[in-house]
This record gives sequence, C-alpha cells and structure tokens, in this order.
Amino acid sequence: MKKYSRSILLLVLSMSSVFVSVKARPAESDTLQLKQKKAQWYKTNAFKFGAAPALLIGLGISEINNHGIYSSYKMRGELQKDFPGVNTRIDDILPSMPAVLAGGLYLSGVKGRNHPVDAAIMFFAANWLSGSIGDKMKEKTHLIRPDGSDFKSFPSNHTIAAFMAAEFLHQEYKDQSVWISVAGYTMASTVGSIRMLEDHHWFCDVLAGAGIGILSTKVTYIVYPWLHNMVFKKSKAVQGFNFAPTYIDGKAGATLNYRF
Repeated sequence: MKKYSRSILLLVLSMSSVFVSVKARPAESDTLQLKQKKAQWYKTNAFKFGAAPALLIGLGISEINNHGIYSSYKMRGELQKDFPGVNTRIDDILPSMPAVLAGGLYLSGVKGRNHPVDAAIMFFAANWLSGSIGDKMKEKTHLIRPDGSDFKSFPSNHTIAAFMAAEFLHQEYKDQSVWISVAGYTMASTVGSIRMLEDHHWFCDVLAGAGIGILSTKVTYIVYPWLHNMVFKKSKAVQGFNFAPTYIDGKAGATLNYRF
C-alpha cells in the first residue's frame, strides 16, 4: 500500500478545492450566533473568493520541474510506475459534463441561481477567459510535456475547462445541494488525474489549471452581474424619457418628459 500513497496524495490535493469552495449552509439555530461573531480574515469574502485558486496556482508554480513540496518529476515517476500504459478518451468528455449536468437539472425543474440565458452567457464568458489565460501562459512558460510531444504543457487546458465548468455548476446550484458541487468537482479532479496518468501533463500543470478554471468562473460571476446592472440601469434611464411633437392653436412644438 505504501507505493500508492503518493498517488493518493494527488487525489487528495486535487479534491481539496471541493472543500475550500463548497460551503455548507449553517443550521438555523446557529445563524444568530454567526451574525453576532466579529468577522475574521478567513471569513471575509475576499478570502473565500481567492483562497482556493490562489493556493492551487501557487502550488502549481512551485511544483514546476524538480521543485516544491512534491515535485512534478517525482509525481510523474510514481504515477508511471504504479499505473503504466493508461490510455483513455474520457478526459476529452468529462470537462463538459458539469455544464451538461447543469442543463439537465434546469430541464428537470431544478432552478439555478440565474436565468438560463444569463447563466449561459457567464459560462461561455468564463470559458473564453480561462482559455485565453491558459493559452497565453503556455506561450510564456514554454514547458515541455512529460511525453515530450510539444512545449505547451503548463497549464493543462483540459483541467482548466473541467474546473471552470465545475465552479460554474457550483455557483448555479450550491444553494440546492452540496452533492451537486461535489459531483462537479469530482469529475474535474478525475480529468486532472487522467491527464497525468496518460503522461500528457505534469503535476504542476494540473494544479495551476484547476486554479485558473475556478478563478475565471469566480471573476465572471462578479463582473457579468455588475455589467448587466449597469446596462440595465442605463436602459431604464433612457426609457424614462418621453419625447412627443405637439401642435396647439396652429403652433408647432414638442414636449419632453422624464418619469422617475
């Protein structure tokens, strides 16, 4: 069993984002006590927003090559020794499954946090943002893949897409059931694990990819509602004006009204 301990470490670290991001609702009896407590730094919105992605991206960067707590080289050696010859295409399917699950829940009558149109816009916006960050980082880092196929290893775009979709599912349905979030993050963690087992990515690629995916969705869920409200308010302001031509006693004119 000892030889599998480091492989299990991978799953524990990748699944840690579930427990950082997924927050169980407190019991009603505890609500008053929580409100009465003074807010501490680890309870602030800023910490809740950035803790998981910052930890994952920071660990990913620290694990590049033969550095960090448990280097990517060591992880690759252990995985290839314990699980040689892994070859599957499920890692090409799983990244989109959290979004499919979200659509299935909505069609089943389980309403999400946002209107489906707004949710779809945020999903594609987060997908574009995360993909752009991933591609740009690949160009800058120029890290060779463990299988030597090219120099576009860091970060893992498959893992980025999987965790972006998992965080999207979490944002939409975290108030419905914690197990929906767990399902999404389990699929995302599986994608990251398979990318390493197939020798397509290093440990650092997967860790950083998970953080980028989560962060991109979190940013989108803050920026899009703000932009939406700004546009909506301006639209309402324009709609409040009424302009109409007049013709009274042979004299032409116009009236301009504004409804508050």
